[in-house]
Amino acid sequence: ALYQKLEKWEKVYLLAMQTVEQTKGIKEKGLEGMVIGAEAKFKLGEEKIARKMLAEVLQRSGRKSSSKKGGSEGETDSITIAKAQLLLAESEMKRFERIELVSPLDRNLERKKALFNKLLKAYGRAAGAASPLVALPATHRMGELFEAFSRSLLRSERPKDLSSEEREMYERLLKEQALPYLQKAEEAYQRNMSWGRKTGVENEWVTRSREQFRLIHQEIDSFKSGGVLKG
Repeated sequence: ALYQKLEKWEKVYLLAMQTVEQTKGIKEKGLEGMVIGAEAKFKLGEEKIARKMLAEVLQRSGRKSSSKKGGSEGETDSITIAKAQLLLAESEMKRFERIELVSPLDRNLERKKALFNKLLKAYGRAAGAASPLVALPATHRMGELFEAFSRSLLRSERPKDLSSEEREMYERLLKEQALPYLQKAEEAYQRNMSWGRKTGVENEWVTRSREQFRLIHQEIDSFKSGGVLKG
């Protein structure tokens, strides 16, 4: 924990791998070590190695969970796996943000929506963790995911051969498509605030959710009164 706070990621990785070696990657501490090591590799910019490590964690945990009856160790396992899901989703989120809704629009929309669904599933699993240290960032990221998809729709490339009347209709339909995602983002941020109050945790994720909830709530209210949605 000390080296993580000091951001000595190479040292964090080496210590994590020592833990994995000592437990032979089978017990819970071994899986924890692999997740910590993968996080360190992400911080060091070695994304390919980190993703491979996390995939191995999920594979091993699947074999473990099939033979597990439950209990406190099973609960800890779920937190470890949720952290792995969260880290993988964080990596994929960058790819999601790079996909712009431009020509060929149908193809890019299909790619972005497929990745959106994949990320929503991963963040949803992480958000169900028993630990607020995993659940709070995951739930906030769900809000950001919904918001980002809504903004992408509003910024998407418009067809060039539309008449004034057709363009007006197109803009109206686009806003009708984007609004539900923005409302889902508002719900996710509100859920995170409630989760923070329930657990007595006040951290950066609760603070960020509170601020985003305030901004989006104002924007939606304004839109319903004749205002605009921001792309």
